[in-house]
Amino acid sequence: MFYEKSGGGVTLSGGECLAQDIDYLVELCRLLREEGVHVAADTCGAAPRAHLERLLPFVNLWLYDIKAADETTHRALTGAPNGAILENLAYLAEHGAHINVRMPIVEPVNSGDDDIIAAAEVIKSHAGLCPVSLLPYHTTGNGKYARLGRAAPAGAFAVPPAQTMEHLRDLLRERGFLQVEIGG
Repeated sequence: MFYEKSGGGVTLSGGECLAQDIDYLVELCRLLREEGVHVAADTCGAAPRAHLERLLPFVNLWLYDIKAADETTHRALTGAPNGAILENLAYLAEHGAHINVRMPIVEPVNSGDDDIIAAAEVIKSHAGLCPVSLLPYHTTGNGKYARLGRAAPAGAFAVPPAQTMEHLRDLLRERGFLQVEIGG
């Protein structure tokens, strides 16, 4: 039923799909494209530019994660800078890629007005007024800690309230982003 409603397609995901064997991904996407199958790539953009260049002709939609606009915050959260991620986002936009920016929203890490305003400016300067999906943090993965024999972090992150998500959506809309959804 989902396939029939959506028209179907294949989404490359992971972990990070662009960390996989790029020759395999290019060939897979080429064959899918030849068959008329819609291809989406779910990525954070932390990959060599050459990987994006090779996949660009075969990917219909880039689901592109932006976790934090500020490099210091991004590095603190992920252990890596976001410069190359933002440069890759700009590259895709400059080459006419269809991009949907996805922003995981974690209370209190990146759920403040300043966080979303900074993200809006970064997205606008690198990819224009593309669609944005605000993804509220969830605790679904907490069960994995027990299976790994580890303790879940106590209270470090929280699910943002619906009112916060709606407010952040409104802030993006006020900055010109007309296609903003919560979830997705």
